[in-house]
Amino acid sequence: MNAGPPTSPVLDCADRTVVELDRALRAIAGVHRAARANPSDGVAEAELSEAQRAQAAALMRVAQQQWRAGMRLPAQQALPLYLRDKVAHTVAERGLLAGAAR
Repeated sequence: MNAGPPTSPVLDCADRTVVELDRALRAIAGVHRAARANPSDGVAEAELSEAQRAQAAALMRVAQQQWRAGMRLPAQQALPLYLRDKVAHTVAERGLLAGAAR
């Protein structure tokens, strides 16, 4: 008798299918093992007033609506915009303005 792993390509494919199905079911069911500790362990939850909770809930509803509407982008493109970035004209903009003033 052969006690080693199956060598039939059909069984190998079936084994891979079962493994992938198991991974998918674990992902859907939320069964997982974290590779690292939770960074919020030991940190007390912030106390929020009722007004703050209501505002946070409203913000999450808007975010969810925008997500469902397809208004999303990769994190690399989600750069913060600052007022200081447009306080003064860029060199190119100053050149255009100077040319238009002549």
